Amino acid sequence: MAAINSANDPGTATGKERYSAFTALRYRNFRLLWLGQIVSVTGSQMQLAAVNWHVWLLTKSAFALGLVGFFRAAPIILCSLVGGLFADAVDRKRLMIVTQSIMLASATCLAVVTIFGLRHVWPIYLLTAIAAAATAFDTPARQSLMPTLVPVRDLPNAVSLGVIVFYFAMIGGPSLAGLLLASHGPAIVYAFNAASF
Repeated sequence: MAAINSANDPGTATGKERYSAFTALRYRNFRLLWLGQIVSVTGSQMQLAAVNWHVWLLTKSAFALGLVGFFRAAPIILCSLVGGLFADAVDRKRLMIVTQSIMLASATCLAVVTIFGLRHVWPIYLLTAIAAAATAFDTPARQSLMPTLVPVRDLPNAVSLGVIVFYFAMIGGPSLAGLLLASHGPAIVYAFNAASF
């Protein structure tokens, strides 16, 4: 009976036949986080592409387009050290719920103001900066949560799967955004990103 229970428990798997490129997905909590990240990070990458296109559409200015990068990077640089401290000091799951909620609100606001006829770029800059600041807190919380979801021996596999999510989103997100931008405009992309959280 012990052998049957051991065979069904991923935490007690031994032998090469039990290991695969997706071993960490055997753990429910990691699997849920991983699947959620595929959707969420893809939505975020879609929004990045849509914001750039939207700013160019409103301004036709290379400088204004460059400012998007500034408003995305500056909050991450300024908040990264504090974000790491928060991830160590507070409950990581709750911190992620707060940060994801802030990013959801930012994407929702972008969708709403775009639907009602956005004519200026400053709301895009402001909401991009808010979402970027939330990302600076979200990323260390998510990364430090990962070792609690899988055993130590499967942590390298979990990290590899996390990298796959990032690259999948980097390729798929802008591609999906381009399709939606061509047919519906940026509001639908912002709304999709909000839903992805």
